[in-house]
Formats: sequence, structure tokens, C-alpha cells
Amino acid sequence: MVSQANTLKTKKETLWTNYLEDFLLTGRVEGKKAKTLEWYKAILTPFVNYLNQEGLSQLTLRKYVNNLYDRLKITSVDAHILAIKGFFNFLIFYSRRQTQKEEFAKKLSELKLKEVAGYDEVVIKFDWEK
Repeated sequence: MVSQANTLKTKKETLWTNYLEDFLLTGRVEGKKAKTLEWYKAILTPFVNYLNQEGLSQLTLRKYVNNLYDRLKITSVDAHILAIKGFFNFLIFYSRRQTQKEEFAKKLSELKLKEVAGYDEVVIKFDWEK
């Protein structure tokens, strides 16, 4: 029998891994070059593994960056920070977009517009960036 702690750890690991996979897939779909995506993956995979073990907090981020300063040159640390910021910006945008999409779908639902032809297209094509 799998313990509840192992199940929670697995779910957390899967969550961060899924976020990274989504980030890389989105980059590919948006036309980022293969080398750029390889660069992100090389930098963010160890970071995601760290988050899987330590969780996300200001303290864990500071510890991670401090460890980078102990191991790498400043320019390399700057590159890691740039990749991490890009990853977090993606997660923030994705989070806002999902919330806006859910709110918009709820408003349409309240107006009973689901029966209107093209409902799905409206939800999909609506400009979520504001």
C-alpha cells in the first residue's frame, strides 16, 4: 500500500514536472528555436527537481540562487535567474488566463449562451490578454 505522504509527494512532483512540460511545449508551439528550448530545459529541470523536494517559498528560492552563486560564474547565475523568471512569468500568465477563461465561461453560462452556435469558438478565440 502506498503511503499518503508518498502520494502527496508524487502529486507535487508531477505538478511541477507538468508545469515545466507545458512551458516547453508552449514555447515550441509559439515557435521558439529548439536550442532555446534545450537551454530552458537544461536550466529548469534541476530547478523543478529542487522545487519538488523543497517546495516553493522565498526561502527555498534564495537558497537555490545562493547555491548557484557558490557553483557558477555570475553570468551563468544571471542566465539561470533569467530562465526561472521566464518560467514564473509563464505560470503567472497561465494562471491569470485560466482564471479569466473560467470567469468568462461562467458569465456566458449564467447568460445561458451555451445554446448559441459558436459558443466554444468564442471561449477559445476570446483575447485573454489584457
